[in-house]
Amino acid sequence: HILAALGPAMEGWIWCVRNLDWLGEDADGFNRRADEAGAAGLWVTSQELLDAASGVYQTIEGEFLAFSHEVDPEETLAPFPDGQAELAVVAVDGGFFEVYAKDPEVLARLRTLKDVRDEDPSVYF
Repeated sequence: HILAALGPAMEGWIWCVRNLDWLGEDADGFNRRADEAGAAGLWVTSQELLDAASGVYQTIEGEFLAFSHEVDPEETLAPFPDGQAELAVVAVDGGFFEVYAKDPEVLARLRTLKDVRDEDPSVYF
């Protein structure tokens, strides 16, 4: 639901996926690819991420970091919000997602989802 709410913003991003544990159709292969990528993360296009997520019925854990297409994957993995990631989606214990975004327009899109709670990120970073 989060990826769908992002709409056209998805077109401008590539994704780094780390620490992934998905359940669903064909999830094992994507999980394995993310595991093999290790700390550097599995880099995928938005379409690859959407395709992989389409068969998922639960995300136990995972970090999904969205970057502009222009970034160099070798130099991007500084902690959010200081790094180059524009958006971070973090699955927490299969129960909820934490989503951090730098762009107010992206935040507005996410607020259209059910059960959204705004937090002040300066408390955490």
